[in-house]
Amino acid sequence: DKAFSILGGIATVYRPEIDLEVSPMANYNWLNNSVANFYAKSAKSEHDHYTYSVLSKFNYFSEIPNSLPSVMEDALEYTKKYMLTTMNEVNTLDECINFFSKFNLSCSTGIFNLNREIIYNAADNEGLLYIVTDNEAKKEQLRKIISGEIEIFECSKEYAKKVYDFFTGNEHDKILEIIEE
Repeated sequence: DKAFSILGGIATVYRPEIDLEVSPMANYNWLNNSVANFYAKSAKSEHDHYTYSVLSKFNYFSEIPNSLPSVMEDALEYTKKYMLTTMNEVNTLDECINFFSKFNLSCSTGIFNLNREIIYNAADNEGLLYIVTDNEAKKEQLRKIISGEIEIFECSKEYAKKVYDFFTGNEHDKILEIIEE
């Protein structure tokens, strides 16, 4: 008749804000992956639906003695096995980028605006990691868009040129100052 979930995520100092004083729901944009999500992403073989559903939320019966402590012990073991193991493998900024991509979290250069006091409008965006790490994959993607090797709308091509400037052009020093702050 009762249940709880365990949520986890990774955040860096390169996002505009981290506020752990608020409820988990207020951080749900980035702190939204349950143990089941980590299980699904980490399982080497195809995951089974039953285990996924069990790990999505941990059910217990409030009227049965020791039901909650027993379920909490199981939840802790699954959390260690899937969630903490996965997060402990993220030891570099490049691995953070891969983690955000794997879990479909906000890591976008698409909202930088250096002409504003706040350069992006999402408190959980980790897009500055691409600049901090001088990410070659992102730069190569942008080069291909600019050269026409990757076909895209013309307005998007112009936007790619603007973002590429954050890596190498006139805006690079300004964005590095913002990162340093």
